[in-house]
Amino acid sequence: MKPISIHLYSALAGAGLLGLVLLAVGAVQVPGSAQRIPISNGLVRVAGIPTPQQMMRVHEGLPFTVPAGKLFVVTGLGQAQLITGYAANLRFNGQIILTYSFSSGLSPFGDIPPGIVAPEGTEVSTDTPGGGTTAVVLGYLVEA
Repeated sequence: MKPISIHLYSALAGAGLLGLVLLAVGAVQVPGSAQRIPISNGLVRVAGIPTPQQMMRVHEGLPFTVPAGKLFVVTGLGQAQLITGYAANLRFNGQIILTYSFSSGLSPFGDIPPGIVAPEGTEVSTDTPGGGTTAVVLGYLVEA
């Protein structure tokens, strides 16, 4: 049986390539959590990418009260099931903040204007005008 040998330059090239792969993998950053940044006049900017632990859904018939020291940032409003010709309301403490009407049949969630944030103690809820039980609000929690 013939002995196996490794060419020196092949071994160095392989080790260098392995080092580059490990360096590239180590450079990938895990997104940090979204954070509140005060601007002025009581306005805030929420920066960063929310972690999966911050993301949440508020389903119709199951209101959510924003905990103390938190803000709820709204990212979506729509239906859990694709039903054409519906509308969904976003409510803070029972008051309608936004109504999304869906009739195109393309997506069950609508575009939300930026800046809809519920402060601590606010009851966030959703409903379907005319009845129904499938409206959903998407969002995430950040420190107040």
